[in-house]
Amino acid sequence: MRYLLVLILMFSETVLAAKGIPFGGTIRMFPEIGVQFKHDDNIAWASENEVSSFVTVFTPKLKFERKQRSAGYALTVGTEVGRYTASSNDNYVDINLLGEAEWQLTRRAKVFVNADYLMGHDPRGTTDRGDSVLPNTWGLTRLMSQFSYGLGSKYTIEAELGHISKRYQDFLLAEKVDDFNDTALKARVFYRILPKINVFVETAHSIIDYQFVGSTQDSDISTLSLGAKWQATAKTSGSAQIGYLNKNFDSDVRNDFSGTDWKIAVQWKASNRSTVDISTGKFLNDSTGIGDVLITQDFSISEKHVWMPRISSTVGFYMAKIDFEGDIRDIDRADDLTSYQFAINYDWLKNLVLSAGLDIAKRDSNYNTDDFDQNIFFIKVQTSL
Repeated sequence: MRYLLVLILMFSETVLAAKGIPFGGTIRMFPEIGVQFKHDDNIAWASENEVSSFVTVFTPKLKFERKQRSAGYALTVGTEVGRYTASSNDNYVDINLLGEAEWQLTRRAKVFVNADYLMGHDPRGTTDRGDSVLPNTWGLTRLMSQFSYGLGSKYTIEAELGHISKRYQDFLLAEKVDDFNDTALKARVFYRILPKINVFVETAHSIIDYQFVGSTQDSDISTLSLGAKWQATAKTSGSAQIGYLNKNFDSDVRNDFSGTDWKIAVQWKASNRSTVDISTGKFLNDSTGIGDVLITQDFSISEKHVWMPRISSTVGFYMAKIDFEGDIRDIDRADDLTSYQFAINYDWLKNLVLSAGLDIAKRDSNYNTDDFDQNIFFIKVQTSL
C-alpha cells in the first residue's frame, strides 16, 4: 500500500554526505550499506493470532555517477535482504537496478531518461487476495523519458512518456490476475509568475492493460490539473496540484470513476535546527481483490530536530482513509489507517549513523476481520563513503 512507501520516505535513514570514490577517470562510485535490527509484533497484519518476530534487514547499495558539462549519467545497484527468526516463509530478497541519463541539448532544451527494474514482493497482509503462507514476489520494469523546452524567460513546456510492466512470479490465479502494463503520456506548461514561484497546467492519459485472460480491470485514465511550485522564502517551499480524473473500465462489470484528486507538500524550516514536512493528497489505486477502485485520502506531518551537532530526532504522524468503491458485499469496505513514528539518530562518525526508534501502526476497518495493530522497535546502522 502507498502509505508504507510514505513512511519509508519520511523516516528513512539520515542522508549521509558521501563524497564517493574515484572509479575510472570521471566516474565516481558511492558505496552504501545499512543494517536494521527490529522486532515486529504482527508481521502479517493479522487481526488475531498475530505472529511476532525479530527481523534483520540488510540494504547494500552501489551507485556510479559520471557528470559532464552538458550530460550526466548514473547507475545504481541495490538490494534489500530480510530475514525473520520466527517465520522463514517471510524471508525475502529484493533487488533494484536503476539507470539514469540527462542531456542538456541546448540552452533551452533538456532530455531526461531512466530505466528501472525492481524484483520485489508483497508482504503478507498488504493485499486483499486472502490469506497466504508466503509473500507474493514480482518483477517490475519501468521506463520513462522526459523532454523540456524553455520558451523565453517565462514559459517551459514538458512532455513525458512512461511505461510500467509488472509480472508476478507466483503462478497461482490470485496473483497472476494482477499482472499489468501501464503506458502513460503527460504534458505540462509552466509559467513563472515570480522568480521562485511557477504555476502549471498538466494533462495526462494512461492505458492500463491487465494480462490475465478475462480480466475486467483494463481501463483508461485521463486527468487535467492545475498546480504550483514555490520557494517563497528560504524557510518555506512546496508544491500543490489539484485536478479532475476520469477512470473508464473496458468492462461493464466494473463501475467507472470520476472525481477530483490532489497532492500538496510543504516543507517549513522552523529554525536552523528544525525542519517540518507536511503532505496531503487524494488519489486512486486499482483493486487488489476487493472493490472496483481504492480511493485514498491521506495526511502526514513529520519533524526532524537537531538537538546537538551529532544528535537529532525524527517524529511523525500519518493518517489515511481508504474507500473500497464497488465492494460486492452489502456495505463497501472502508479503512482508517493511523501510524506514529519516533527515532533518535546519532552521528557516531563522519559517515556512520546510528538510529533507534518505534513505529506504531493501526488499521480500523468497518469489517472487523481487516483490523490490525502493529508495533515495531528498531535499531539501524547506516554508513557510506
